[in-house]
Amino acid sequence: MVSDDLLRLLTDLVAFDTTSRRSNLDLIDYVQHYLRGHGVDSELIFDETRCKANLYATIGTTDSPGVMLSGHTDVVPVDGQDWHTDPFSLVSRDGCFYARGSADMKGFIACVLAQVPQMTRRPLRTPAHIALYWDRMATGAPAFAEALVNLDCLIAGEMLYGTHYVLIGRIQNVRLNEQGDPLIYVTRRYRALLPSERVKPDGVG
Repeated sequence: MVSDDLLRLLTDLVAFDTTSRRSNLDLIDYVQHYLRGHGVDSELIFDETRCKANLYATIGTTDSPGVMLSGHTDVVPVDGQDWHTDPFSLVSRDGCFYARGSADMKGFIACVLAQVPQMTRRPLRTPAHIALYWDRMATGAPAFAEALVNLDCLIAGEMLYGTHYVLIGRIQNVRLNEQGDPLIYVTRRYRALLPSERVKPDGVG
């Protein structure tokens, strides 16, 4: 059962055209405003053009490593694809939700944001870090490097080879490029969970 709050968040998120060649700032501004409404401050890290930004926020204490909930905000282009509906307008059909990014990864981001009110009401012993980045291939932010290596756990919902996985693991190593950006991180262990066979690879990514 999808809650009204989760459905609203997912509807709003997929409506932002964050195709990788475009800016993601409208979506980031939406998330920042949402978090601020629940008393959560966030940090933005911009790319060189200042047309894209990563967002980093912490709920709970900053004195311990915590768990990072991580996701990219960009989506792949819809050019040349035979969509029967507006790809940036959420459609519910046969128990599934269809839109560009509904599974990869705005569905995961919506799930994370929907839990923010509950997380802020509880005295979390382990902090929760929300990290949204502009591109799936690189975090593009030096500020993420320290956060990654100090984590207790990383959770990232991702579409892999047409299947929706949740990867859960502990960070072992972070490799940096010449600018000091963390491009690759390696988990010491992970689990891959298939939440539902009803998540179809065609038309939901």
